[in-house]
Amino acid sequence: MQRESIVKVVGAVIGKVVSRDIGDASENTALFDDINLDSTSILEVLLGLEDEFRIEIDPDDLDMDSFRTIGSLADYVEARRPLSLGGE
Repeated sequence: MQRESIVKVVGAVIGKVVSRDIGDASENTALFDDINLDSTSILEVLLGLEDEFRIEIDPDDLDMDSFRTIGSLADYVEARRPLSLGGE
């Protein structure tokens, strides 16, 4: 999966959690300041990302820097995704 696709999926998961379209959001969009996520909504986003990307997120592995922007959250997801074997 290409970086652009990961960012789009991350944005879609966030949009679903906040129940609004955030299609104009970019990698630099701040999760707390621009989208107004809170600790509860972050947990919902993490659950959604686990489902979408088929990854497991360990709460002990979380770092606040991963949740500053859509791009930093995409970095977090990319680092945890298994390598594609089929030229995805």
